[in-house]
Amino acid sequence: MSGRKKGKITIRKALEDRDKTLFPNIVNIWDKARELQERQRSKEGHQQGTLHCETVEGNLGKLISDEEKENFSPLELFLLSAAACYHDAGKSDDFDERHALVAMRDIFDNPDKYHLTDPQAKVLSFIVGAHDEDEVFDDVPETYSIGNEDVQVRILSALFRLADVLHTDNSRIPHINVGDGYKEDEKTRFRRLVQGWGFNNENQIKLTAAPENTDDVNLIVKGVSMMQKQIECIAPVLRYEGFPYEVFHSCDNRKIKWDAEKESERKLLEMDFYTENEADIFKGRDIDSKGLLKKVIGSNISLLIGNSGVGKTSLIRAGLFPKLSKMGWTCIWTRPVNPAPLDRILNDINDKLPVGSESNDIISSLKKLSEQYETTDIIIAIDQFEDILRSPQPVKDEFGIILLRIYGKSFRNVHILLSYRGDYEPEINSFLDNSGIINPSRFPLLGLDPIGAHGALRSIFEANNIGISDKLLDIIINELKKVSEHSRLHPPFIQIVASSLINLAESSGGVITDDLYYNAARSVENIIGTYLINRLNEFGDINSTKRINIESILKELVRDRAKEQKTKDELQRYLNFPENELQELLDILVNKRLVRHLGNDNYEIIHDYLASRVEEMIKDEERPLRGARDILRIKAQHYQYMPTPSLLETHEMVLLYSMKESVKPTVQEKELLMFSYLAGNGPVWWWFKEDSEILRTFIKKALA
Repeated sequence: MSGRKKGKITIRKALEDRDKTLFPNIVNIWDKARELQERQRSKEGHQQGTLHCETVEGNLGKLISDEEKENFSPLELFLLSAAACYHDAGKSDDFDERHALVAMRDIFDNPDKYHLTDPQAKVLSFIVGAHDEDEVFDDVPETYSIGNEDVQVRILSALFRLADVLHTDNSRIPHINVGDGYKEDEKTRFRRLVQGWGFNNENQIKLTAAPENTDDVNLIVKGVSMMQKQIECIAPVLRYEGFPYEVFHSCDNRKIKWDAEKESERKLLEMDFYTENEADIFKGRDIDSKGLLKKVIGSNISLLIGNSGVGKTSLIRAGLFPKLSKMGWTCIWTRPVNPAPLDRILNDINDKLPVGSESNDIISSLKKLSEQYETTDIIIAIDQFEDILRSPQPVKDEFGIILLRIYGKSFRNVHILLSYRGDYEPEINSFLDNSGIINPSRFPLLGLDPIGAHGALRSIFEANNIGISDKLLDIIINELKKVSEHSRLHPPFIQIVASSLINLAESSGGVITDDLYYNAARSVENIIGTYLINRLNEFGDINSTKRINIESILKELVRDRAKEQKTKDELQRYLNFPENELQELLDILVNKRLVRHLGNDNYEIIHDYLASRVEEMIKDEERPLRGARDILRIKAQHYQYMPTPSLLETHEMVLLYSMKESVKPTVQEKELLMFSYLAGNGPVWWWFKEDSEILRTFIKKALA
């Protein structure tokens, strides 16, 4: 068998579909076993209880393909689910080293206690005992008769043991380390590194792990060897029945590679924000970090408000999160990405759940997240929350319901931090009021004071091994004050000045001297004013093709003097670059920290300040077409989500048709155009003259 796929139908769902008598029985068993499960403990403090039992049951559903489930009777599916429910009953209360034997004997002797018939208990005792005892498995018969059915006990026992062994990833380990002297044992470290499992084309089980150093690689090899040893006695049965029986590992070595690169590269962020990895050089925000920490701890919904570029993201990632992590909190940073902003938030929450337990809606994932980290608190920081307000009303309504659930403490340990630009304060307040959120905890963030800015600049220079005198540093701080508002220094200006001076110093001995500053940099105002031009000069003179193309990409990523998210397909549609050339230029812009890759092929300019400078480059003759395209794109997004979508107005249709050769609508935009035409609002035939198939599709939809 090659190319094995994980089963999608769970064991209990398969049972529900096939036997309406046994299914209520298994539901009752799981409900009544919850107290027993929650008393289960492991000697390493690893996850036990209901979550572990449910994960093992989930592994069974994945190991047995949906087609193969038909090879097992409803009774056999019932017994597999019951085994998942009860297999660690021997770890409850007084812990016994041979817990499988303890549970096996108790189930055999007391079927009523486990809500089973006597024959069911006899078979189940084999499966439970065999999951951790080789000698028990050796004595398991091929089949055991219950009524008129021969239950396949041996293969059930083998599959169950494999499913239990496969729950050995980072979802099982403790997430709070108490004391400075804490040191992980090898088993805990191995599980921390394991991300999940799957199959390869050779019918083998592939364990994916993410080592952080070369010692971890050796530990992973050792851990996989131990897993293989655990399933050694069941391997012949699995092999004979066509199930996977070999475990190998696949290492994601990017962390090792990136750490090695990080050691050799400069700690220079240009205009990018600080993350947890740069917390050691994030200076000047100690008071703000502590203030925000108090707000978050004291409320389940907090707001971080500040002007664009003031450093909200850096404060969250490099200031707040490291402090909360030391307290044992689980930290999730996310941000909406259009056109489906809630999907990105859901994905980032699901990333914290065990592989295979992800949900398709935020409420369900929050419930699972809350249960998984039940002994600690969770912070979900939603950055650039104003992008939710730019979404269609149904999206805003859905998120308002989610916020209200959190505000009402449906999830005891979940906290939300909303970060947004200050100029959106009226819209945010209206949204929160409409959602039922009253008086959330607010934390306003201003620019850096001169002392904080001094510490931030000094930290950046020291991290990059650049020397500068205190006197010259004070002069630079005073000049930064002049180009900032209310004596609060603008973080992007600090980073622009720092990166520009570091580039100059590296070509002259690694020291920023007075002569270098006054002759080459001239002043802070000059550094800031020429920053974008200097960066563009790295791509050639103003007439070079590469530079023209770079400028075209940057212009596509701005709107209203702010960042604008676009996919690579959207960029390619209007830029007409070959795909490989566009990707190459995007990669260069990302590496130079001028553009950020948001995932799912979405890109944006690195900072709103840079976006405002790029917008100044847009020529007057370019603006009408950009405005028309924006109208079509925004209305098409709302058309998709609104229950009673609005069509294009006549004047909008006329404007778009006047630029028909330059407007290149997507399929979704074409649908809006066609329905607006059918409503009598304007012409559309230009965009359909070579696409008769899609034209027929839209007309049929309209008639329906």
